Amino acid sequence: MLEKTAEFNSALDIKWEDVDWDEGIIHVRRSRRQGIETLPKTKNSIREVEIIDVLMPYLQKHRELVSKKSVYIFETYLNEPFTTCDKISLWYWKPALTKAGVPYRNLYQMRHSFASLMIANGEDILWVSNMLGHKDSSMTLQKYARYIKQTRRKRASFLSE
Repeated sequence: MLEKTAEFNSALDIKWEDVDWDEGIIHVRRSRRQGIETLPKTKNSIREVEIIDVLMPYLQKHRELVSKKSVYIFETYLNEPFTTCDKISLWYWKPALTKAGVPYRNLYQMRHSFASLMIANGEDILWVSNMLGHKDSSMTLQKYARYIKQTRRKRASFLSE
């Protein structure tokens, strides 16, 4: 379970200063384990994550709603970073899913849902791999290749041209 939660421990330590609003990216530079700020678990976990267009208005609205003193994107009411994803899930995630009428899936499962949906809808595997912080696309393909749509079409037609 530690490995699964480690992916989201990086999210616990994202600061507003890590958001590049002009470029539409979030710099993942640190992680939080057992309440202590550390480097992410792997070199590839240090990365730039693109803020997809559909997320941008929600992130901007969240910035408007939180205290101007807030340093972290996800903070307790005491303006301190969360130490685990448990409270974020309890206070925010579960109510949001209930309101949207979506069956509960934990945050880590949503990582898989994101990757599967992106790949199934034709997104570039290299982009998905980068978003997930995988070392290379082979890891992404190993886990998610079954979600790539296989359409029957004429292959290697450029050879006969």
